[in-house]
Amino acid sequence: MDQWAGTVVNECAECVRLEEVKRAAKAAGDLSKVTDCVVLLRRHPDHDESSATRETP
Repeated sequence: MDQWAGTVVNECAECVRLEEVKRAAKAAGDLSKVTDCVVLLRRHPDHDESSATRETP
């Protein structure tokens, strides 16, 4: 499992935005920002754990 994986809820605009920021940060080598995005994705308040989710690579 990728240590930077987060959980993205399908069609959640905020999750998609955070995932894009995470990918850009990873490409730039900004591992602090990557970690921040992973935490924010996991704590995203607009949906709960019972929502349809998928793990992101």
